Formats: sequence, structure tokens, C-alpha cells
Amino acid sequence: NIRGGAAVLRAHADAAGLDASDRDRPGAWYPAVVRYGGATEDRTARLYADTVYEIMAEGVLARLDGDELLHTRARKTEPERGRYEDVPEGFGGEAAGEGEVGAQSTDYPAALWNPAYSGNYTVGRTSAINKVVVHVTQGSYAGAISWFQNPSAQVSAHYVIRSSDGQITQSVRNKDTAWHARSANSSSLGIEHEGYVTNPSWFTDAMYRASAALTRHLCDQYGIPKDRLHILGHNELPDNDHTDPGQYWDWAYYMQLVRGDGNVSDKTFTTWGSGVNVRSAPTTTSTAVASLAGPTTVRVRCQVRGQLVTYQGYTNDAWAYLPDYGGYISNIFVNTPESWLPGVPTC
Repeated sequence: NIRGGAAVLRAHADAAGLDASDRDRPGAWYPAVVRYGGATEDRTARLYADTVYEIMAEGVLARLDGDELLHTRARKTEPERGRYEDVPEGFGGEAAGEGEVGAQSTDYPAALWNPAYSGNYTVGRTSAINKVVVHVTQGSYAGAISWFQNPSAQVSAHYVIRSSDGQITQSVRNKDTAWHARSANSSSLGIEHEGYVTNPSWFTDAMYRASAALTRHLCDQYGIPKDRLHILGHNELPDNDHTDPGQYWDWAYYMQLVRGDGNVSDKTFTTWGSGVNVRSAPTTTSTAVASLAGPTTVRVRCQVRGQLVTYQGYTNDAWAYLPDYGGYISNIFVNTPESWLPGVPTC
């Protein structure tokens, strides 16, 4: 919660020796932000703190649980990094030794290696790897990497993927057991995706493609079937109370990329009617995430059987998923004579 987080940040400011005049300058809080991140490695600490200041500069508009909107205005602040000014930014990807931060991962060469704290995972495994678990960080890429290095976290995942460009960081070796899925830990590989389950804008094509390439590689390496029985969301596992990756994660598109079907092009259609609601699920009672004011050209990624809808003499139980809106419309409102859209796969 906000008050608790503020209290922790204030305690870190006390520990960093910030006086009253320092606390009036947002940039002077940089060492407290570093401490708040809990990273044990300097480059991770800088990445985390720099990300916080970048978010401050851009402002935040996010939808929280319960459809509450969070909005903070943009505030450009020059961070006072102190000794972290000389710490290299990010993870350079230079050729380096097996254990060195910034080296390319030996498990997946497209990933960077930045290890989690040794007390946040288990060395070795007690079961064979037979599944991949998709997570969403509910925070930033840097924040997840930093959190896995925090000794108090008691969590980790094997990989974290950045939204903006699909950069991948590995935090736990494949041969070791990350703590990300409770009873499924020993038999799974966990992939965290930067973003929030309530905001589909984080799920970029770059991230989908980077993640799918990684998952395809892992499936090939460990003989995992490329299907939805073995590539699962965190919310689909037993003994879990999480909701990620959430309703906006595009499973149909993702699985097409994982399988390398070559058929990942959306079909374009035109809608008819006015005030057509785009729903979060294929039912008329689910949340309206958008409304089409009039005839609109839309991209359709897949379709699914849902609630039976009757309108102006037409009846149909098929619904089209519109990736640009993160929701569904009844196929009744797609201007085509077929009730099941031609050339569009099932979600």
C-alpha cells in the first residue's frame, strides 16, 4: 500500500543520510530509491532507480484492480546518482565469463544473465521439466530483476522480458528451481513479462515475439509439447491465487508464434451498427472495454464460441477477438454473410 511504501522509502532516506533540504529535491532521493529496490548488484540497482525516474518523467496512467484509474502527472527530475553515476548503465551484453552480470546467458544466448539472490531459488530439481509458465510482473522489468535479487523476496523466475523491445534477462538457470509457481516449481520454467494484467498496452508485439521464441526454444530443448496443456498461465496452475497473465494476454496469437505456424496475420473486417460494445469476454454481461461509434475497420485475430446473441433478426454465438481493443464483439456486428468468419482461427 502507498502509506507502507512511503514509510519504507522514508526509512531508506534516513539510512542514506538525507537531510531536510535534500528531501525537498526529488533527485536527491536516488540513493533511497536504490535501497528500496533491494538489488544486490550495482548495475541492477542503477537500472531499477533509473527506471523509477523515467516513469516519473513520463507520468503514469494505469488501470488498477476494480477498474480504478491511477494517474500521476509527468515530472521531469534529474537524478542525483552519486557513486552510481560511474556504474555502467543496464546490462551491456559484452562477452563475459559464465558468472558475470551482463554476459549472454549460456542457457539461451539471446538473453542477458543477471542472477537472482541465491536464497530465492533452489539449486537443482526434483522433477523433469514439462511445462512453461507465463507470468506478468505487475511492475517494471527493472523492478522484477531487482526484486529477485532482494534477499527478502523469496521469489524468482527463470526469465524476465521487457515490454518496449523484448529484451530478455535470465535470473535463474534452467537446471535450477525458480520459486514462481508453488507446487509446479520443480517441473516448470517461469517467464515474467513486464506490465500489468489490467493494461493490454504493455503486451507489445516485440514482447510477444521475444517470449514466443524463448518458449519455442525451451519446448524444443526439453521435449515440451507446444500446446495449452503444457504452456500455461500462472492463474491456470493448482495451488495458486494469482490472476496473471490476465484476460488481455493474447493466447491465440502467442501460441501461433510459439508453434511457428506462419499464420499470424490478423484478418481485417468492417463492422456495422453504432455503439457496438467491445467486451472483455465473449458475453454481453462482461465489462465493455471500448465502444465502436459507427462502422469501423478492425483487425480480428481469432474467434470463439460464447454467449448466444440475437439482434435485428440475426442470431449468433460466435465472437471475434479484436487485438487493438483487447476484447470481443459478437460476429453479428462483423459485416460479412458468414456467421463463422472465414480464415480466422479459433482462440
